Amino acid sequence: MPAIAGKAVNVFFSSSALNNPNFQVDSEGNNGWSPSGRGDAFVGVTSTILQTYYALDVKSLQGSTLSSFALQFSLDDNRYQDIDDFQMGQYFVGSVKTFYFKPVYAKSIRLVVRQGTPNIKFEFYYSNDSSLGQEVRR
Repeated sequence: MPAIAGKAVNVFFSSSALNNPNFQVDSEGNNGWSPSGRGDAFVGVTSTILQTYYALDVKSLQGSTLSSFALQFSLDDNRYQDIDDFQMGQYFVGSVKTFYFKPVYAKSIRLVVRQGTPNIKFEFYYSNDSSLGQEVRR
């Protein structure tokens, strides 16, 4: 299934410490998303259409101390609902970790920092099969 990050949809975030960050996991360099402030830091993607999201790749970059995060989704870009909390566990700089979750049908999805300071690249995986997400939301 397709993966999306900064090039296919709009990326949004609470704040960023880096100019011109490269969000996609396969992009080169150490310029990922790193929040410039403390508390309620988030990064996500929003699309013009509803998608069924089901997985996330996170690539840890040099200086990242991200240890836990939550995923949230929204149908309207205003009200967000929790999907689940996740732990990074052991990881190495440059490694990519995939997190699978119960599929959600949404316009926007975001990663919310719980512990640590991230310097990450990311990609959300989605399906165009809307019935998958609708079944989960019943």
